[in-house]
Amino acid sequence: MMSNPNNGTNNNNDNDFDEHTNEVLRTSSLSIVVVGASGDLAKKKTYPSLFALFKDKLLPSNTKLWGYARSKSTDADFRNKIRPYLEESAKKAGGTPAQITSFLDSCFYQSGPSYGDIPSYRALSKSIQEYEASLTKNQKNRLFYFAIPPNVFGETGVAIKQTCMTSGKNNWTRLIVEKPFGRDLESFEELNATLSKHFHEEHLYRIDHYLGKEMVQNLHVLRFANTWFERCWNADNIQCVLLTFKEPFGTEGRGGYFDQYG
Repeated sequence: MMSNPNNGTNNNNDNDFDEHTNEVLRTSSLSIVVVGASGDLAKKKTYPSLFALFKDKLLPSNTKLWGYARSKSTDADFRNKIRPYLEESAKKAGGTPAQITSFLDSCFYQSGPSYGDIPSYRALSKSIQEYEASLTKNQKNRLFYFAIPPNVFGETGVAIKQTCMTSGKNNWTRLIVEKPFGRDLESFEELNATLSKHFHEEHLYRIDHYLGKEMVQNLHVLRFANTWFERCWNADNIQCVLLTFKEPFGTEGRGGYFDQYG
């Protein structure tokens, strides 16, 4: 039997990656800000996903989470609002009541009259700075997750740029921008120009969580691994594609979003 000369290479790379990841988790802190924290996406998707990372110890031990939204709320009230969604997530993906409580103890809330309100973001930045000042970590990073409609991406980004960017050569600031990116090409180009004016590409992550769904990923296999579809399933023969995701509940406060973006 012939041996593969590359057998040990991947293992070494995996070990190097694991060591680097563990080093980052040990030596850095992370401040996560969920913009639009009172909304449907944040409660049902973002916070449960962050809890899963927390539960599996995939976040730095010194991680704090701030929610920002227009709804007025105390830290305690906000924690009570998102707790049921974490408990539901824990039933499916695992997690104990003690882990949920520990996670919620690291969650805080900041309200503002709008998503571009500079004084509110200054207050948020002050809270983050006070937390970071209490640490001895070498790297102090900030992550902003946009769980908001795209029509307020621009003003939110400008406010963050003016008030909440981290400093220091070893520290980074990242903005995760959730789809959709505008209503059409014109609105996308306007939004992209606004964000690009204030941030470098290394600051921005644009994501579409629906592309991670199993059904959507299966479409790629169905289309490109099937010779019959290869001949007819293309722009020459298909005028439009309509995907419908049905839900067993109503808009539940999301009417303004669906009026513009579907």
